[in-house]
Amino acid sequence: MATKVMMSTEGVEVSRVESAPVFEVKDDKRGVIGDLTVSTGGVRWRSKFGREPVMLPWDEFDELMKAQAAKK
Repeated sequence: MATKVMMSTEGVEVSRVESAPVFEVKDDKRGVIGDLTVSTGGVRWRSKFGREPVMLPWDEFDELMKAQAAKK
């Protein structure tokens, strides 16, 4: 799957979800897969056809990533 994720910034402090960076994730064949919002409270993933984003607080995101790393 060829995927493109675009983001560029320097030293931007995220103080509110309204100012949080949003990463638009695209696949070469399917177009937009979804978008990822990174905020002080955690990460939010909204798939292409998703109405509401799925929120993961940072501690849960950390545990999920550790579990994924342990599988390898």
